[in-house]
Amino acid sequence: MKMAVSAFPIIVLLLIFSPISNSFAQTDVADDDGFLFEDAIGDELSTRMVPEKLVKGSEALLHIYPTEKGPTPKQVNNLRAVSSDTEIISIGDIEDGGIITTVKILAHDTGEAKIALVADGFEPTSFTVIVYEVKNRPTQILLNAAPDTFEMHGPGTGYYTVQLTDDFGEPVIADKDIKINLSTSTDVISLDTKQMYIDEGEYYGIGTFNVNTSGDVMIFAASDGMDTRNKRITISGPVEKSLELFLFPEVISSQANQHSYAVVVMKDETGKPTTAEKDTIITLHAVLDSEKTQTGDSQYSTEEGIDRYGNKKKWTGSLERVDESQLRNEASRAWDNYSGDKTKLDVLINKGDSYGYSLLSSPVGIEGTYTIYASSPDFSGIQSKQLTATHNFYIDDSPVQIKTIPSISAGKNVLIGSVYLQDGNIPVTSDKSLNVRINPSDTDSVTITPPKIIKGSSVGLMFGDMGYTIKEPSTLSDNSCISTVTNGGEGSTTSNCVATDLYVVGGFGSDSAKLDVFGPTKADLKFVAKPMISKVIPDTDFPVVAYMTRDESSVWYFPENIYISKSPSSVIDILGGQIKSGDSPKLFMANAKDSGADVITMTAGEYETDMNIEVITAKKPAKLTLSSPDDVYTFTESLFLIQLLDESDNPVFSDRNLLINLFVDDTSKIRIPESVVIEKGTDHATFTANAASAGSVKLLMLAENLPEFSNNIEIVSKPIVENPLVDNTNSTKNDTETIPEKKRSLEFMGVDLLLVIVPGILAGVGIMLKRNGTFDSSGERLE
Repeated sequence: MKMAVSAFPIIVLLLIFSPISNSFAQTDVADDDGFLFEDAIGDELSTRMVPEKLVKGSEALLHIYPTEKGPTPKQVNNLRAVSSDTEIISIGDIEDGGIITTVKILAHDTGEAKIALVADGFEPTSFTVIVYEVKNRPTQILLNAAPDTFEMHGPGTGYYTVQLTDDFGEPVIADKDIKINLSTSTDVISLDTKQMYIDEGEYYGIGTFNVNTSGDVMIFAASDGMDTRNKRITISGPVEKSLELFLFPEVISSQANQHSYAVVVMKDETGKPTTAEKDTIITLHAVLDSEKTQTGDSQYSTEEGIDRYGNKKKWTGSLERVDESQLRNEASRAWDNYSGDKTKLDVLINKGDSYGYSLLSSPVGIEGTYTIYASSPDFSGIQSKQLTATHNFYIDDSPVQIKTIPSISAGKNVLIGSVYLQDGNIPVTSDKSLNVRINPSDTDSVTITPPKIIKGSSVGLMFGDMGYTIKEPSTLSDNSCISTVTNGGEGSTTSNCVATDLYVVGGFGSDSAKLDVFGPTKADLKFVAKPMISKVIPDTDFPVVAYMTRDESSVWYFPENIYISKSPSSVIDILGGQIKSGDSPKLFMANAKDSGADVITMTAGEYETDMNIEVITAKKPAKLTLSSPDDVYTFTESLFLIQLLDESDNPVFSDRNLLINLFVDDTSKIRIPESVVIEKGTDHATFTANAASAGSVKLLMLAENLPEFSNNIEIVSKPIVENPLVDNTNSTKNDTETIPEKKRSLEFMGVDLLLVIVPGILAGVGIMLKRNGTFDSSGERLE
């Protein structure tokens, strides 16, 4: 009996989760990829991946065609494809195209996965696909900052860099401008910008930051598609601050309308002067001792007095700041840019200074002793000094007295004290303008600008240019620099302080004083030099930062003019290394000559340090490769693919639009484009060719800075496609021949499958696979 046969046979795949019955068992054959099939059930399939090497985040096309190269190859019908790991690769659309069936492959992550293929009338097959990580694509950023530890009265500028890397931390050149968003956790520092661009062709960017106040702060760097990075910066400041009040002089004449400077110095918990983190107002109160009360330091009393003209006058005991216009050359510079009320009896300590001062005078003709109080809500306690106003005074130009305040050796021009005219306890008014010469015993610690006492005055402020270090105390003959800190009732002496002797010279008397200078000695300093980026690309310039530290942490100043040099190195060259006294940190450029790692000794004057450097060869295109069909048929459009590889034969992206010129030795046999372009940021390009006649041709590829590549192409005559279900003689009769029933079992991805071929009926009903989850026929995971 004959039966009608459907035009399409059916393949029924049944999931069997137990061993296959021996009645269906055949001889097992393991393919090279580890899948187990039983004996062959049909023709074989061949595959071609375009491109041959997949990269993470890309798509590829899988071409599938019969292996048999006869004149009438079969078509591939009802193709099913499955991925063994859809987190690495997954299967997209499947398109039939005659002899060649095309499957879209999606590469999600690096690693290996297998693709299994089943089609009507063909033996099932599988193969391994490797997904590569392209090592010249920016996928991560690195953030660095140096120095990362500061103190408030030291240098206040630092540098930061953002570097592009791949997933493995290797430096990568940008294939386009990449925007970096920058921010900080607090206002402890200020960044020079909120957005940085790493330009195309570069692999890092650099910026600066400035210290505002003490505390810890984080710098954040972020870019689209990349993990946010952060870096901590620490700025140390005093735990507790206090004030010390000075009066220069402490005796003035009420008859000559003389003045006195009230100087306030800010100190830390150890008793050393420290700098203000913001503009700070210190309030002064003055009370005449004979009438002062105990009800509050802001209450003032009154009394009757007689001025120098013999007139009675009623006045308050408070003093006032005087008009300083006639003394502008030595008046309080702190007030020059201050926008508040300058007429109050206050002292302004500018941000970054350790002191502030104000000029005081007593009411004319009133003799007495005043108590001057200094206080601020920012500090605990009240400081006080006594100022005496007397009717007595002399007019002369000597003798000159010297008084000092403690200072910081931080390379600034600062107030260090005062000179004034006084004979015993009697104030003296100058009868002419004086330039007083003062010589220090330690010119490394301070250089003094001659203070001025103008005609009709009795006092002048003394300023000095401070050095960046102090001498060892043992080098001074009579060092008595002692600051005592009370801790549980016990006193302790501060370190890093020397007393420099100051002498009056040039006929103004013989007075002397000691100037307490706080700061590090040269032996306390340590030299640091390091690259601002972790890994460097050869033949590029990169930033190196150099600075001094004190106490093994906080950045400090270079104490003198020096030149930085290095030990011999085949890896890097230093491009300039001149450093001026007071620089810190100092940024200069170096050049990476060749790849490799090196430890380089950096020398700065009497200081040395070791700098580790690693120069990494960037993953750049090193060669071309060509992918072509196994058979190029006449009168058929064939797809070719050119791919860029690095020296390790891994796919690599082009850092520019790469022009590739194409040549064949016989244009009568095949026509190809004159050139193709691999676009910047991609690893391959495709082109199509049309062959006119069978034979062999040689194709040559030439590209700038890459070796030439050639390949032989075999052209064959176009075959006649066989449809196994249609009589090639155009007969319309049905196939009524009985086909014996066959049964086959497959061990497929760890699951037993039963393949049953029903006689005369073949149709796909899908594949259900179980391996670490359930997948459908497209390779997608099922819940």
